[in-house]
Amino acid sequence: MLFRKLGIAVVVLSVWLLAAANGASVRDESTIAKGLRNNLVNSGALQALDGKACKPGRKNVDGLCVPCSAGTYSPRGIGECMKCPAGKSSKVGQGHCTPCLEGTYNDLAGSPSCKKCAPGTENRMSGSVVQDACVKCAPGTASKDGVKCVPCESGSFAATPGSHSCDLCGYGAKSVWNKTLSPNRGPTKCTDCPSGRYRTEKGGDFCEPCWPGSANKKTGARYCKKCSPGTYADKFGMKKCTPCPGGSTSPFFQSRSKEICIP
Repeated sequence: MLFRKLGIAVVVLSVWLLAAANGASVRDESTIAKGLRNNLVNSGALQALDGKACKPGRKNVDGLCVPCSAGTYSPRGIGECMKCPAGKSSKVGQGHCTPCLEGTYNDLAGSPSCKKCAPGTENRMSGSVVQDACVKCAPGTASKDGVKCVPCESGSFAATPGSHSCDLCGYGAKSVWNKTLSPNRGPTKCTDCPSGRYRTEKGGDFCEPCWPGSANKKTGARYCKKCSPGTYADKFGMKKCTPCPGGSTSPFFQSRSKEICIP
């Protein structure tokens, strides 16, 4: 709407200048000036004083009330528009300045907008005047928008300060966020699955035990190995397969019981 009103003002002013350039008399120019003023007022682009103060957010320019520019304000419509102090900003035609929101700051007076804190930082205070108000996220937390550092969920981690996001644990690893002991900070690292367990997908918070017929003696395993012929695993979570007893053997892979063993 403001651009439309200003467009009207430009058109009327152009007509005035064109008339003057074509030799319009002083009387004609005065008439055109009044017409210009009336058109601006009628369009709502400007406000006529008529002996009164301007509305808040405007200033007096040759008898007309002109909106304050962004980054400035006028609380009573008297005198010049004043710059917004650091930590605040304003839009066009405002009678007051607005404090910068959480996650932003403004270190310059008269700035039309507040600056955003960088990802990996947080600022939970409004009206901040320095960039140092944006503090790096602690390990175990991350921030995408610069407003608040959020704890990493189970299955993820943030090892370094200032993380933009939490990384998923890899294959054969897990992490657990204990919300009771550490409500404001999530995992800072992942731990490998112990022997006899595995994890086939990323982002896990637990490790599966090896199924009967398979075993794993290494840590950080993605899969458990099938028992080879002549061995078996009859329990969950076995670290190694058991040889068939007494010289017996089994012709099959992944045997789950010693009953499979034959002389």
